[in-house]
Amino acid sequence: MTICIAAMCNGGDTIVVSADRMVTVPGLSLEVERQRSKIAHVSNNQLVMSSGDGLLCSEILHDLRKTYAPSEPSDVDESADRFLGTYVALRIRRLEEMFTRPIGYDFGRFMTDGLKNMGPQLHLNVVQQMGQFNLGADFIFVEFAAQQARVALIAHPGTLRWLDSQEFYAIGSGSSHAVSSLLLSDHTIKCSCEQAVLNVYTAKRMAQRAPGVGVTTDLQIVTRVGIKSLGDESFKILDELHKTQTDRASVSKDDFGKLKESIDASKS
Repeated sequence: MTICIAAMCNGGDTIVVSADRMVTVPGLSLEVERQRSKIAHVSNNQLVMSSGDGLLCSEILHDLRKTYAPSEPSDVDESADRFLGTYVALRIRRLEEMFTRPIGYDFGRFMTDGLKNMGPQLHLNVVQQMGQFNLGADFIFVEFAAQQARVALIAHPGTLRWLDSQEFYAIGSGSSHAVSSLLLSDHTIKCSCEQAVLNVYTAKRMAQRAPGVGVTTDLQIVTRVGIKSLGDESFKILDELHKTQTDRASVSKDDFGKLKESIDASKS
């Protein structure tokens, strides 16, 4: 229940990302707009966004930062693999906690001795339950390797897919709304940064029609040299441009000029 969007622009020199701040409390039918962003910085030009269990992302990042020290220039494949490895390690830990420890095994011993000690039927039942277990969270990983922008999806049960060729991607309950909006906006990697910011903002607004997507918006711009977070002035201009589009009027060059100025003035 969320929305996270990543869209490449400037010929691949820039990635625009956005996410909401809605948290859904399982079992209570409770939705709350939190102060904490779903966009987490891994380094000065790496970030990750999560849909699903927000606590899971915090736990993965905590484990990752124990040993992670990004190099310069960063190796994008190594960075994504490190995040994937941390995801897989956490899933194995959860499998042990829920399935093997209650029957007297740690995960490693279950894998080596479980079949011999438990018999085929009971062992198969446990293995099938473990195979169906889902951590309940997907992640978009964004990074630059020298001049190369890359976007990856990390998902159940421990898969990594590079999404660069798609130019934009979204996860969460509002993903179909956001992707449809970006398609209708004719978004491509060739768009300028300010056009991409407007496209992503419009997609986020469209995604708010889906259940579980909050109205609070975080919008950040990732380049090789750093990450910028857009502030109130940029959102004020974006609101005006969004209304202009809703009224079926065209956005002028002057309007994009104002947006570019506000983006340039945003803090890293």
